[in-house]
Amino acid sequence: MIKHRKGLERVHKVISDYGIRDYYKNYHKQYKDTKHDLEYKQYNDILDAILMNIASAMATEKYDFKLPYSLGRIITRKYRPGIKYDDNGEPYIKRPINWGATKQLWTDYPELYKKQFVYFTNPHSSGYIFTLIYRKRGCLFHNRLFYTAQVNRAVKRNICKQIMLGEFDSLETKTK
Repeated sequence: MIKHRKGLERVHKVISDYGIRDYYKNYHKQYKDTKHDLEYKQYNDILDAILMNIASAMATEKYDFKLPYSLGRIITRKYRPGIKYDDNGEPYIKRPINWGATKQLWTDYPELYKKQFVYFTNPHSSGYIFTLIYRKRGCLFHNRLFYTAQVNRAVKRNICKQIMLGEFDSLETKTK
């Protein structure tokens, strides 16, 4: 057992999320009082336009996007979820729950409340589920384990529209 001196307990909190404001502060500090200095609104508009161009390219042309300066790749993959078995040998389904249809089922049949669920079947994509992955293989920075990248909702919705229209496909991975 580890003993701590009174009042000196360690706080287990790491704040490491960076956003556009943090990027702008760094940019402004570097280019202050030069001809390249921009206001925050201009900087935000330029960065938004660049990121939306990348997102539309990912949704319409490519399955993956290689980030510059060896920072990794953002890739899309599809998989067909299967049936898993727990320790007792009972099957369970690893699909997302369609909560709207499930709640409607529960109001129509109250005896099924919390016993029966309705799952998404994704007939528009032949039962596949698509996912976006940040691959860090080949990156040239240290402590790769601690870095993540998240794609915003607008990009995900854009890719979802392309999937629904049947204009988007991806490489298949093993069943999760």
